[in-house]
Amino acid sequence: MHSRREFLKVATTGLAAAVASTSGMPAQSAPAGRRLRFIQMDVFASRRLQGNPLAVFLDGRGLADAEMRAIARETNLSETTFIFPRDPAVERIHGVRVRIFTPDEEHVATG
Repeated sequence: MHSRREFLKVATTGLAAAVASTSGMPAQSAPAGRRLRFIQMDVFASRRLQGNPLAVFLDGRGLADAEMRAIARETNLSETTFIFPRDPAVERIHGVRVRIFTPDEEHVATG
């Protein structure tokens, strides 16, 4: 149902480093050498490559709000999500903590 493309190294200042590393060009350093891991998924479809692309950053800990907004603008997808891992026992009870951003703003779940 989902197609996945995993990028092992993505600079927080943009996707240029990931593109460069897959094209044989030298990767560019992120500030303080910080890199993030994310998966791009195809969601809301039962067949590959027919849904909406969604970026899922696997560990958003340590990112400021402004950085998450900038990353969402850079991916330019309908939604970019950031997972905030916590203790597995807490996740079993309360679920996974996720923040969702569009290129323009954070989406705050209601209800």
